[in-house]
Amino acid sequence: MPNSGNRAALAATSRAAAAILGGYALALAFTAATTLALQHGGAWARGEAMITAGMLAFVVYLLAALRAFVTPSATRAWAEPLAAAAALSAFAALLAA
Repeated sequence: MPNSGNRAALAATSRAAAAILGGYALALAFTAATTLALQHGGAWARGEAMITAGMLAFVVYLLAALRAFVTPSATRAWAEPLAAAAALSAFAALLAA
């Protein structure tokens, strides 16, 4: 039977990795989708849309990182930001086409 201390450390490490990597993927997808949405829907200039989306992405990254430590399981800490990133990436791909 694995040591419970090692198991807790592994869960914390997994959550930290989910916060960093999952939050980054979500922020990146959010930036792409928001930039394209502002360009197409709001008729914003490309530079203004990119700066605005990039600044908002910092808030999204922070919230995703915090959420990784609040979720009931480490699996869910990985699944939530990656599922949201996949949905936003699909939305960005539709806007780019």
